[in-house]
Amino acid sequence: MFHAGQSELETCYALPKPIREKGVRRYGFHGLSYAYISHAQQLFEHPNEKTVVLHLGAGSSACAMLGGKSKASSMGFSAVDGLPMGSRTGNLDPGVMVHLMREGMSADQLETLLYKQSGWLGLSGLCSDMRTLIESTQPEAKFTVDYYCYHITQEVGRLTAILGGLDRVIFTAGVGEHAPLIREKVCRQLAWLGLVIDDDLNLNNQTEIASPSSKVRVQVVATDEEWMLARYATQLA
Repeated sequence: MFHAGQSELETCYALPKPIREKGVRRYGFHGLSYAYISHAQQLFEHPNEKTVVLHLGAGSSACAMLGGKSKASSMGFSAVDGLPMGSRTGNLDPGVMVHLMREGMSADQLETLLYKQSGWLGLSGLCSDMRTLIESTQPEAKFTVDYYCYHITQEVGRLTAILGGLDRVIFTAGVGEHAPLIREKVCRQLAWLGLVIDDDLNLNNQTEIASPSSKVRVQVVATDEEWMLARYATQLA
């Protein structure tokens, strides 16, 4: 629902029309979370504000908002697309899937691989819990954390290009709200945008974590998908 206003340029896949007419397109997910953040932060009151919201957890995605409205998002036709997640691959060359099927992997086996055996779990060989990976001394765990932040940074860059600039970044969901290291790594890699965070504010999970010199506002905001769902239900009653 929240992503319904995205343009066809964002939602369309370069597939033949008969396939597209069957509903194969980019849909985006975590709409309840993004709708709540937009509502709670009153983003609709700032029609020209360019915001990227990062819903980071075992299921991760990013959303570009202009004036609180969704312009683009990292997830597409399914919730396996976009950022690497707890056990989901995120972006993957479709050719890899064709190759694996030709090697004998069934559609069911491929689905299990993409959704349940990959992501942080597949990269680290340890677990799908980001807190455990952050605390681990294993090199595979460190690589997984770095890989996650690298791809978050890539996605913020893509969404910033779509928005034509960036005024605010909001971190939310389990990892976004409670993992200062992830926020620090991502923001450090976004310094080229003029984004600077205050280390003490970040370590203490404060709502506003940008330093006074930052050209981009940076926030840590708790999401509440259940509240948003109840609000929608009340409106339909």
